[in-house]
Amino acid sequence: MKDSFGKFGGLSAWIVGALSLLYALFFLIIARRAEFVGTFGSWAMLAASGIFSSAAYVALYQRVKTAGEGLALWALLLGVASSFATLMHGGYQTLLVNALRVGVEHTAVIESARQLPSQVDPAGLASFFVVGLVAFLFSWLILKSANLPRGLGVLGIANAVLLV
Repeated sequence: MKDSFGKFGGLSAWIVGALSLLYALFFLIIARRAEFVGTFGSWAMLAASGIFSSAAYVALYQRVKTAGEGLALWALLLGVASSFATLMHGGYQTLLVNALRVGVEHTAVIESARQLPSQVDPAGLASFFVVGLVAFLFSWLILKSANLPRGLGVLGIANAVLLV
């Protein structure tokens, strides 16, 4: 990777991976012990991943577009749109739970926030389903091209199945 954006996109992909692990940690483990911290943290990680995933998608597009320009462009457009929706979803829920917690027991706040789905991304459709579709499309293109390791494409398809 000679271009600086490609390097930034690669770094962004690593950051999204780390944020995804932190999201799981906050959502699955910390929320059981400290509900407000776990819920707030998981949504904050989701929002942050929306920023960096868009850069990773652009870098992926640059690497695999020769395997199928139309499919790569579609994956990029869906990916950037889902990145923005993920940012908005996580940001909305983070701000909502923070605003609701003032003077209210934390359990009631968390439950209230769960009952008010994100208006931008109801039910996490873009944050999970569309991201899974994008992962599948880019993974398919990785398998068709020789620009990235084949194992990365196989791993991406497994990830897509888990997301969808």
